[in-house]
Amino acid sequence: MFKIKITYAYRINKLPEYIFAEIEQLLNEKKKEGIDIIPLGIGDPDLTTPDLIINELINQVKIPENQNYPSSKGEQDFREAVQKWYDVRFDLKFDANDEVTNLIGGKEGVANIARAFVNPGDIVLCPNPGYPVYENGATTLCDGKIHTIPLLKENNFLPDFGVIESDILKKTKLMYLNYPNNPTGAIATTKFLKEAVDIAEDYNFIIVYDNP
Repeated sequence: MFKIKITYAYRINKLPEYIFAEIEQLLNEKKKEGIDIIPLGIGDPDLTTPDLIINELINQVKIPENQNYPSSKGEQDFREAVQKWYDVRFDLKFDANDEVTNLIGGKEGVANIARAFVNPGDIVLCPNPGYPVYENGATTLCDGKIHTIPLLKENNFLPDFGVIESDILKKTKLMYLNYPNNPTGAIATTKFLKEAVDIAEDYNFIIVYDNP
């Protein structure tokens, strides 16, 4: 028998249990008891995927070129389509070659962007309530410092930037925002978003806008 003792890296020990894994375990236990569960947490669709989409996916899989490794940046036509959508929707122009990348999913993006920009001791503004990855998967693993920005009913579940001290903002590297918001369902106004951009420009930090 091997006698190798494996220890986790110190950063892993800083992470709490993943709340969604705990909830999944509880749900599975209840299902085994025969209890019918209506899940209201994770955003799984309750409708089947339209046949039009399924059939197109099947057709695309059959194309030999699509069976190889894709470009690390994402395929050129995809990145150009993203840029075109932003141009039509928001009149926003940028370079599809350098300012668009593809992701496996949203979690990959919101977590790894912290690894690219957050150094030990940097402050990250995280909404509360909010997606646990903002704090645990991103900030904590980068040895950043979490500064919670509460989302309160009296403020329509929007952060009040006026209560954040200047000393905090000067040390901020990232701010996570998520609208339409999960879990409150709140919508961010154009006025609020302009205010967020202004304060990010004033204090030179990045807004990570997690738009579901």
